[in-house]
Amino acid sequence: YGAFLADGSEYSGQYGLAREKMKNFHRERLACLARTDADLLAFETFPSFEESVVVAELLAEDSCEKEAWFSFTCRGAAEMSDGTPIETVASALADFPMIAAVGVNCVVPEWIPELVARLRDGLQGRAAVIVYPNAGKGWDVGKKTWRGHETPEAFAAAARDWATAGADVIGGCCLTTPDHIRALAAPGVVR
Repeated sequence: YGAFLADGSEYSGQYGLAREKMKNFHRERLACLARTDADLLAFETFPSFEESVVVAELLAEDSCEKEAWFSFTCRGAAEMSDGTPIETVASALADFPMIAAVGVNCVVPEWIPELVARLRDGLQGRAAVIVYPNAGKGWDVGKKTWRGHETPEAFAAAARDWATAGADVIGGCCLTTPDHIRALAAPGVVR
């Protein structure tokens, strides 16, 4: 919902919106998605725990027969952008049977090992862990530019640690290129 507002709340998850209005916003979009031939629905870059629960509840209410993954932005290696502990998020969403994976995206690579451990603690094996961080070191909101950049080789080397930590699915978000994905797919990098 925050990206729709385009007011910066996509980074904080603080929408100042009544739950019912948020539910109505997502209900329309989910009705369209449910009619597609998609095998899996990806709900990504959530900054708000409440918003993710609203979407999960709508999927359950509508008896959506499609599996879904939910991924979150974070403000550190322990909390999603709105401050909710990531293991709390994982535990709550794992109770919804249509959720096949829970994870993080659009985060700095350095946070991934701890986030994976916390996600695994919250999920307790009830869903897969998915991670797809940025290849950049962080976004400078004031300058509207990226700080630092991971080479494809460094990104792939870090991905080995993410897999060892327990990530089931690994990919890339902002600043990743086809070269980054090729490096991830190279023999011996990740399973």
